[in-house]
Amino acid sequence: MKKLLLIVLTLIGPAYLFAQSTPGNFISPVEVYVKPNEVHQFLAQYSGEWDEVITIWLFPKSQGENFKVSSTNKMILNGRFLQSSQSGYLAGSNFEGLTTLGYSTTNQRFTVTILDNLGTGTITLMGYWVTPLKTIELFGDMPTPENTDVIHIRQVITFIDKDNYVVQNFDKRAGQEEYKNFEYRFTRKSTVKVN
Repeated sequence: MKKLLLIVLTLIGPAYLFAQSTPGNFISPVEVYVKPNEVHQFLAQYSGEWDEVITIWLFPKSQGENFKVSSTNKMILNGRFLQSSQSGYLAGSNFEGLTTLGYSTTNQRFTVTILDNLGTGTITLMGYWVTPLKTIELFGDMPTPENTDVIHIRQVITFIDKDNYVVQNFDKRAGQEEYKNFEYRFTRKSTVKVN
């Protein structure tokens, strides 16, 4: 680990030092990369406790089934990533999920990583703003649980307001039309206490 850190510092150190000593308003690419910006501040307002309704459609045109779980969102790694920890009862099983949403200041790309206890796979999606500070669209692939085919995933995150946001997942399998198979609707838990 110490060797890896030394290599990283050796590679980016001169650029970082150069940026610190440069007169005027020049900002080096390294400075842009390492420092969270206004997008991270925007994501930080979605920290807190949330009620989450998950709707699942198992097949195209099937009836959706709703499940209620809880979510705790927080910024991690010094304000660089929004982590969402979910727990509850889902489709007959205890459910735990962990989702991380990150934003790269160098290429303005978002990355979502999804882990849960319903399987051993990891889903990674990447994408960009469709509407700044409103909607993100991301894309990725995952293997089907049944065989080695690939499911193409499109995810749309819509920030409705500071107390509500929605995540929609659309799947496309070989030879089939894309369909929405998951929707995650987040509502901030009330902080008002009733006596």
